Formats: sequence, structure tokens, C-alpha cells
Amino acid sequence: MANRPMSSGESMKNFFGIDCTEGSEPVGSAFTVYKNPSGNDAEWETFESDYVQNEKKKDLPLPLEIIKFLCLIGWVTALCAFVKADEAGALLHRSPWLLWMLTVCFALWLALSVCGKMRAKRTSPEQAELNRRADALLRETRETLGIPETAIDLDVLGERFVMKDGVPKHKSLDGFNDYLNLDMWAFVRDGSLFLANTEQVWEIPLTSLRGTVRLKKRLGFAGWNKSTPYNEKPYKRFRITVNQFGTYFAHCVQVQIADARGCFFLLLPEYEAEPFSALTAQ
Repeated sequence: MANRPMSSGESMKNFFGIDCTEGSEPVGSAFTVYKNPSGNDAEWETFESDYVQNEKKKDLPLPLEIIKFLCLIGWVTALCAFVKADEAGALLHRSPWLLWMLTVCFALWLALSVCGKMRAKRTSPEQAELNRRADALLRETRETLGIPETAIDLDVLGERFVMKDGVPKHKSLDGFNDYLNLDMWAFVRDGSLFLANTEQVWEIPLTSLRGTVRLKKRLGFAGWNKSTPYNEKPYKRFRITVNQFGTYFAHCVQVQIADARGCFFLLLPEYEAEPFSALTAQ
């Protein structure tokens, strides 16, 4: 961005950070210019509940999940026994059942894993109906909030923190994830950047944007909002990873904000840096 970055001595807070000691309003609430009158809150809550229930149906039945886990332990244990043995042939002669254990457990684990992925990808009539309801709710919300068709989908990371000696100290969300991936609409109008979710709209003057800084450390966050998987184009080049707990890891950038209301930053995954720069022309 063209504007001068703020000095490292200036204390900044995450625009979408929440102070655990103060309440549930994001730090940037002073920038709020419009709130949804809650006309469809009940519909969104019902939709979210139905969505969660439908996602659970995609999982393998619990007995099969247990068998899959036991098979994983079985073939890994057998494989480790062969790897650690001084002579694999001698071990196989003494314990021929190890080879059967390795083969059968691996085959069952692989079959159940493939079955689970197929179940997760299939589109059931219930899923199709949920997609239709989501599209209708999103259209209604966009009209209510005045979101233009040209708005882009932008991922922004929110966090929790506590104040210590006047400085925000980051806190984990749940012990597994440090940040929450928030799905926002973003657009520019009349010299301001507008960010919006289904509940409210924030306005940030473009003149308040002071620069971007790429963070050296990769950050872990919960949620993947894009329709394209994280490991496919155009996101593959950013080397995003995900662990067994569903935490995504990616390099991030801070978009620094200096305003009469204080010093803040938007925390964006690196894959959003180019779309954000193109949007704001900074």
C-alpha cells in the first residue's frame, strides 16, 4: 500500500478482535454504520441447525469410525514392528500373523477412508435444499444491508484477547485454533472500504489504511470459507496446510489502520492480499 506503515511502537488491536474482559462486541464496533434489524435471525439459526445435522449425516456411522480407528492402529503397529526388526524375514517367520494384520488392517482402513470421503462429497436432496435456502437467505440479507453485486468475498481472521499492561495479549479460541476465519463481503464506495457480514456493516475510510505487513509466522485458524479446496488452484501456491484437528495454517498479512478512533489492523490470510489490494487500489 502507498501509505506509510505505522511505527512498531504504536499499540494496535485486531479490528475483529474481542476483548474477553469487556464483552462480545468486536474492537472495530465504532466503525459500524448499519446493523441488520434481525428480521431473519430465526431463519439463519434454523438453517445453521439443519446444516449441522446434515453434515453429521455425511460422517461414517460411529461403529465404522471405531473400526477405522482400530485398523489404523493395527496396521501402523504392524508396520513399526517390521521397521524396528533387525531381520524382517526372521520376524515374519516367528510371527506370520503380523503380515496378515498389516495387510487386512490397511485394506480396511483404506476402504473406510475412501468411503468416508465419498459420503462427504455426495450431494443429497437434503443438501440441495439447504443450498437453495442458503442462496435465498443470502439474497435477502444482501438486499437488506445494501451489499452490491460487485462485492467480493473476503476472509478476515478474528481473535480473542485480554489487556495486560495496556497491550492486547492473544488468547486461544478453544485450545486447537488461535483464530476464527470470518467470511465477509467487501466493497469500496465513496472513498471508504465497507466490510459486512449477515449482521452488520463496517465502514473504514481508505485514507485510514496505512500499509500492509506480512507476518513471518504462519497462523492457525478455524474454518475454510472458499468453495474451492485449500489445496487446489488458486490457493495451492500459498502452501496452506491443515492438521488432524481441522486447523488451517497459512501466512498472513496485517492491514494497518490509523484513525481518530484508534490504531487497528485487519488480519488477512495471505491468499486475500492481492484481492484486497486490487479492491482498495492501495
